[in-house]
Amino acid sequence: MEALPHVPLRFVARAVALLAEEHDPRYRPAADRFLVRVIEEVKPKDPVQIKKLADVLAHIHHYYWQHEAVIALSDVVGQLHRRDVRLRIEFDSEGQGKRWR
Repeated sequence: MEALPHVPLRFVARAVALLAEEHDPRYRPAADRFLVRVIEEVKPKDPVQIKKLADVLAHIHHYYWQHEAVIALSDVVGQLHRRDVRLRIEFDSEGQGKRWR
């Protein structure tokens, strides 16, 4: 059996976004693997950004937070495509509807 080729993180991010968009049952495992890869490859210096990304992935189908989570995930995809691996995620489900940095 041949090993799968390494898929760049920016393409994985887009695939996760597409799975979320389609409400695909493979979304949750893909999102979990994506988060692990971001931690391993990007190594965000600010642990709050890791928490925010996990929050975005967890709330992507939430009835109240879905819109902002989709925007935040799209922004992450864009950041990875621009190779800006500092990750600035503006999402917080505990912010009671207020976006903050």
